[in-house]
Amino acid sequence: MSELGLTIRPAQPQDAVVAGLAEFRHLESLLKPANATNQAATGLASKPIGNSSDLQTEAQATIEKWDRLIEGIPHGNRVAVAAMNKRIVGCAAVTYTSQLGRSIVAVREHELAGLWVDELALTELGFHDEAPTEPHFRPLWETAATSFQEIPSADSPTPVAGNSVARQIRQRLLDYVLPALGPAQTWVHTADRVTWDFLRSQAFIPDGMARIESEWGQNQERLVR
Repeated sequence: MSELGLTIRPAQPQDAVVAGLAEFRHLESLLKPANATNQAATGLASKPIGNSSDLQTEAQATIEKWDRLIEGIPHGNRVAVAAMNKRIVGCAAVTYTSQLGRSIVAVREHELAGLWVDELALTELGFHDEAPTEPHFRPLWETAATSFQEIPSADSPTPVAGNSVARQIRQRLLDYVLPALGPAQTWVHTADRVTWDFLRSQAFIPDGMARIESEWGQNQERLVR
């Protein structure tokens, strides 16, 4: 993807603030409408989103999350950032489930703890991906041109259908932190259909486990591969 000026590199401690704020903007834009829809349908909001002090707290919590993930690199975490024109436009992280201390029993040793692309940054850089008219995915085993034994490295990403710039960045990041279809689990917000469909195309499948995550009070479902 050299024509796009994209670089995938290991995350550095100074990347935590940018990574955290970008993921916060993504989640805020995603979950505010979901919260409003839920409130209209049920009369109850999962958790109020919009109070400025609450948003500052959530933003700080997201920054601290990426601080912890990056600090864990010497202990086995894999954290990568995608940069274009010296600007971070995406980030991905994999950690050990044993370090998360959750009450829900893990089914994989590794967890994809974050995968996002900063759509606002891409727009400001002049990349305007056309939004899909409806959710769509095709499993990796239907779209990959190679066998599982020939999965390309992060330097030669797997071709995927609907190769938008954002999708290509997600692909490169995922290949970097989970190469060769590595097994892992991940929790995805039910409202985040873009990430959901992308991971389904990468051989992740829902295992029926769901939870209300603590930071935003929104529904998440677990996917595994």
